[in-house]
Amino acid sequence: TIPTGTDAGTYTVWYKVADSVNYTGIDAASIEVEIKKATPTISTYPTASGIEGQSLSQMKLSGSAIGVPGSFTWKDGSIKPGVGTSQQYVIFTPDDTANYNVVEFQIDVTVQAGTTPDSDSSDDSDSSTSSTPTRTTIQNGTANTVVSAADGNKLVKEAVKSQSQTIVIKPEITGDVTKTQVSIPASTLSQIKSETNAALTVSTPVADATIPHAALDTLGRAGGDVNVAAEQVGQSVVLTLTADGKTVESVPGGLTLTVPAEDAGPGTVAVLVHDDGTRETLQRSMVADGKMSIPLNGSATVEIVDNSKAFTDVPPTNWAAEAVTFASARELFSGTSEATFSPDQTMSRGMLATVLYRLEGQPDQALTDAYSDVSSDAWYADSIAWAAENGIVNGYGDGQFGPNDSVTREQFVVMLWRYMGSPEAKDHDLAFTDADQINSYALEALCWAVENGVLSGNGSGQLVPGGTATRAEAAQMLKNFMENT
Repeated sequence: TIPTGTDAGTYTVWYKVADSVNYTGIDAASIEVEIKKATPTISTYPTASGIEGQSLSQMKLSGSAIGVPGSFTWKDGSIKPGVGTSQQYVIFTPDDTANYNVVEFQIDVTVQAGTTPDSDSSDDSDSSTSSTPTRTTIQNGTANTVVSAADGNKLVKEAVKSQSQTIVIKPEITGDVTKTQVSIPASTLSQIKSETNAALTVSTPVADATIPHAALDTLGRAGGDVNVAAEQVGQSVVLTLTADGKTVESVPGGLTLTVPAEDAGPGTVAVLVHDDGTRETLQRSMVADGKMSIPLNGSATVEIVDNSKAFTDVPPTNWAAEAVTFASARELFSGTSEATFSPDQTMSRGMLATVLYRLEGQPDQALTDAYSDVSSDAWYADSIAWAAENGIVNGYGDGQFGPNDSVTREQFVVMLWRYMGSPEAKDHDLAFTDADQINSYALEALCWAVENGVLSGNGSGQLVPGGTATRAEAAQMLKNFMENT
């Protein structure tokens, strides 16, 4: 016999006669058995888009649908497609190359006219306008940059001309530094707010800090200068934002800190270190292209850590291993014990409401008696009350919510879609053999989810909208959701 799980290849199998009383002659013979590699079936191809002048390697491959763990890469990342839509080769490499073939195929790549985001100006509405201040001094590992009012005025005028969505101030810093400080006139921030729709990014070798457009006026009204300082202290990065000499603890809409994270994996997260030493995992910290993006309220100290959990029932070869690591490291939901995750156990409606509540930062929530089957002392009570108040969940119409009922795949997607504000899908053509089984209330949500790579079909070309979502599937959909939306 050939044991189950044997790798592809050619094997010799021996046959031995067991009944030597009634059979004579050859008592053993051999035959060769060939186990061929399987070819992965890709039901939904990844998508990619970019701006004129970018190479394929600069364009992210987003979304996919395949039942075999692996990764997508460009066949030739140096190609720079022209404006319009063209077909470019992508390679899918399975993790298990001993039993699965590498697949090469073409996808549509759409390139918009304009210049790359690193250029000084662009006619594209999603572009950025950048400036390199000349007044930078470096001493004892600290780089100090002063942006003049004239520099700021010039930058704003260029941003208005190019309709930029982001204004980037990037000092020219050479050599190793552990701390950077950039001083900007408050009047410049007020000018950006009043004359553009752009956010402001201060980009340095230690970290990038992006302040949303809505917060610029608040900082500008303080007068004096706004100072953005970033310091590397061991594994931590300290961001200090001051306005007219006073530390800013919170800005409207928050801000985003981006730090280098070359060796980050799915379990790498940012941890907020409070003044009293307590630590808080930041669920929305995300890694892409060797950098970690961290949403913050204002000045903060963050540490980049590997928060991966080990589960005996989710080995590294499991198709959902990365997604389970991603979700558990961010403490969106934990294992069923210290050692197990129970990937095939179904996800409940109450559990999913709790996941989204944690993702939102667990805001204070007044309990209600909206559902007769949700006790005020239940572990999911706050979550369901919050989700119901914000229109993310509905009950069954009979006064019950069914918190312990298994959530279906379409219910799961509908909750994510509502959490995002019920965005309209661009494409309403679902090419799945069971698309007619989708309930009408979930159709728009499923179109949006497939379009954004949140949900994909199985290897048989089915979406299975009414099927229950397992914990492993839930982890994968959450990972796709957070990475692609």
